[in-house]
Formats: sequence, C-alpha cells, structure tokens
Amino acid sequence: MTFGPQFLPARLFDIPQAQLPTYDSIIVDEGQDFKPEWYEFLLSLLKPGKTSRFCVFLDEHQDLFGHWKHFQCTPEPARKILTKNCRNTKSIVGFINRAYPTKNGTVLLVAQGRAYHRTHG
Repeated sequence: MTFGPQFLPARLFDIPQAQLPTYDSIIVDEGQDFKPEWYEFLLSLLKPGKTSRFCVFLDEHQDLFGHWKHFQCTPEPARKILTKNCRNTKSIVGFINRAYPTKNGTVLLVAQGRAYHRTHG
C-alpha cells in the first residue's frame, strides 16, 4: 500500500462527517500547492452560514504543479495584490522586480539587508 499524496488525502473522505470538526474560519497558506480535492475536503469542515470564512493565500507565480490555474471557485474569489514585501531584503526584491516585472509596479521594500557577494571557493 502506498501512502503518498494521492492515497492519504483521499482517505479523508472516508471519515464519517459526524466525526469531523467544523470551523468558523479556515485559512490556507501556500494555496498554490493545494489540489482541488483538498479544498473540497476543507470546505466540508466549514460551518454553514454567511459569517463563515474560507481564505486562501497564494502566489500564482509559484504554481509549479498547475493546481491553481485549473481550479474553479464559486463564487469568484476576491483578489488582493500584495505590494509590500516583508520577507526579503532590498537586493532580493530588486532582482525579482527586474527579472519578473509585473503590471502592478515595484514592490515596496521593508528591510535594507546586507549586500550579497558571491565568493568562489
């Protein structure tokens, strides 16, 4: 028996619904790595009602497996383009902005950081 990314998530649907917890809110980070059926399971854990929230944070440029580009959402998800980078230094953001320009302009910088110097060794 193989316990891989196909088998284990599929087994989640074998758990009786009455035994599963429910949540007011569910937050998924790195959503570009999630398969559509994983979302289906998570949605089954969301409490019904207008006050429930399901939030997914992702970077479409990091969708290496193509999961997000084929994912159909109903209703259409709200989108927020983040323009402030809090994770990288100025030199890294500068490289990203030059290598992968976007229509949304330059990402704001937070940390100056130290200059990167390649050493041969």
